[in-house]
Amino acid sequence: MSDHQNIIIAGASGLIGSKLLEKLLAHSNVAHVVSLGRRKLEIEHERLHQELVDFEHIDQIYDADIAFCCLGTTIKKAGSQEAFQKVDHHFVVNFAKSLGTKTTLVVISAKGADAMSSIFYNKVKGEMESELKSLGLSKLIIVRPSLLIGERSESRPAEAIGIKLLSPIKGFLKGLTKTYTPIKDNELSDAMIDLAFIGTTDCSILEYEITES
Repeated sequence: MSDHQNIIIAGASGLIGSKLLEKLLAHSNVAHVVSLGRRKLEIEHERLHQELVDFEHIDQIYDADIAFCCLGTTIKKAGSQEAFQKVDHHFVVNFAKSLGTKTTLVVISAKGADAMSSIFYNKVKGEMESELKSLGLSKLIIVRPSLLIGERSESRPAEAIGIKLLSPIKGFLKGLTKTYTPIKDNELSDAMIDLAFIGTTDCSILEYEITES
């Protein structure tokens, strides 16, 4: 991988996407960033190019060294399970299909993703992962965070309650349960960039774990 990377990011208006974009534009090894979204971001930078995209129909191939996919919503915000599935599954897969064959793709999924799950949210995330893996991408990195901590533009009451319950016991979570600990947007975005730059195997699925002190 060359020293100066050309980056493409989908979903840079969200919690993790906006943090990623900020860090990528400040990164010394990033040459250029293309942001794909359904609306224009209120940010300008000499190394940033923005394109408005209909993720339901992408008819262009984007060549980049690294692609980050931060597309996602909630059932409440989407308005229905079908609309949620369109964003968190179909839009993600459509974006992946639009990438050049040598692009490293880093995707945000979720803890508990399982195509066979009886929980709709987990099932959709799992089906999305399965379809991405079937595409034969050059390099695929899937990150599965639990609850995310950060300043969001929209309210997520259920997630906020989960953060309040889990944060005080973060240091006491053991075994498999420690992967359910909340992670800050800053930590996740740093990890995604590190994983993309250092490279991994053809397909990697990673979950956040706290380390023992």
